[in-house]
Amino acid sequence: MSDLKAPCKKQVVGQTAASGKNLMEHVGAPECPGTGKKLWQPGHSGNPKGRPRGSKNKRTVLGEDFEKQGAEVMGVVIEAAKAGDMTAAGLVLARLAPPLRAQSPTVQFDLDRSLTLTEQAGQVVAAVAEGQLSPDAGKMLLEALSAYGTMRTIDELAEKLEQIERRLGMRSRQ
Repeated sequence: MSDLKAPCKKQVVGQTAASGKNLMEHVGAPECPGTGKKLWQPGHSGNPKGRPRGSKNKRTVLGEDFEKQGAEVMGVVIEAAKAGDMTAAGLVLARLAPPLRAQSPTVQFDLDRSLTLTEQAGQVVAAVAEGQLSPDAGKMLLEALSAYGTMRTIDELAEKLEQIERRLGMRSRQ
C-alpha cells in the first residue's frame, strides 16, 4: 500500500505519469493514476497560489506575436494577391474596402404630433402607400414610434407608481 502513495506524491510535484503527460498541466486531475485516490481534498484548490503574477494571457501573447510579425504576413498576402491569388486578393480587399452597408436617406416627413401614436402610425402607413416614403423608411419610422410609445408608457407607469407611494406614505424610490 505504501508503494501506491509514493508514485502519486512524486507525480503531484510535476513528474510525468505513465502516459507521458505532466500531471501539473492537467487541470482538475481528480485522481492519482492507478490508485483512485484524490490528488487534493474537496474544498481545497489544486492551485492554492493561483496564477503567477506577471503571466500573460494567451490572447495577449498572440497579439504581441501579431504586432511583431503582422506587417510581414500582410506583405506576403499582398504579394500573393498581386501574383493573382484570388483568396489573398479577397482578404486584402475585405480590409481595404469592407462591404457596404445599406444606409437610409434622410427623410422629411411631417407627423401630426397632436394625434395619438396609433394615428401617427396610420399617417406613416398612408405615406408609404402613396409613395411619399419608401417601405424601409416607413418601417423605421414605425419602429421608432413603437419605441417611443414604450418609453412613454414606462414613464407614465413610473409616475403613477410614485403617486401611489405618496398616497400610501411610502418613501420615494429615488
